[in-house]
Amino acid sequence: MNNYSIFITLCVLLFVPTAHASGLLVSWDDWEGVVSPSQIDADFAEVGLSASILYASNRVNASYGSNDGSFGNLLGASPAAGGLLVRALNSGKSPGGPDLAVRLKNESSFAYRVDSLHFDFSARSRPKKNAEHGFTGFDIVYSSGDLEDAGTLIGTAADLVLHDGGKTYDYPDFDIILSEQLRDTILEVGQSAVFLISFNGESEADVSSGIDNVAFKGSKVDIPEPSSCVMLASLWGFACAARRRAT
Repeated sequence: MNNYSIFITLCVLLFVPTAHASGLLVSWDDWEGVVSPSQIDADFAEVGLSASILYASNRVNASYGSNDGSFGNLLGASPAAGGLLVRALNSGKSPGGPDLAVRLKNESSFAYRVDSLHFDFSARSRPKKNAEHGFTGFDIVYSSGDLEDAGTLIGTAADLVLHDGGKTYDYPDFDIILSEQLRDTILEVGQSAVFLISFNGESEADVSSGIDNVAFKGSKVDIPEPSSCVMLASLWGFACAARRRAT
């Protein structure tokens, strides 16, 4: 391999982002971070990350939730009661939209790679009330922000099995790998991303389905500065010049 090929190889290796071990980035399982009637912050967030869920027609209820102890299939969630109920009307019986906006922002001094979204969701029925039921499906779209590409559908489900397991039980698990749909999943310093979860499926107005144990998994990422390659080029040039003088 000649000197030029070696230099190019080193530059390529230098500019490949290096990821740390993957783990929990942000999560909602206790639902204790209520900021306002329409916003709840994450119960846990890695250093420098902020996250919130915005909602208009849904509500946190401490008596309901998934008790399986996992975020989707990712272990580590609290099995205690507490979840977010979603329905076509809000608790004041006025019309509302069946959407959740999940916001992430990187306010740290390093980049994060967002690998996957995990959550538990149960389509619920109420047999004692004329067999009415809540939403039985959802679409998840990467809505806006600094990932690529905005407007991409990243997950969907329809005609889910209805459950009447009481207030707390093992909700079905959902796990979505973001890199399978998005070209860029790295949140650099100061960047943000918004994911929109839209519930659907012929819900009766006053019957709730439930979502709980929401989490994003990912890792810190070391992204080399462009100046590193300039420095490498300078050092390589000096080395080559010294070699020519020596010969």
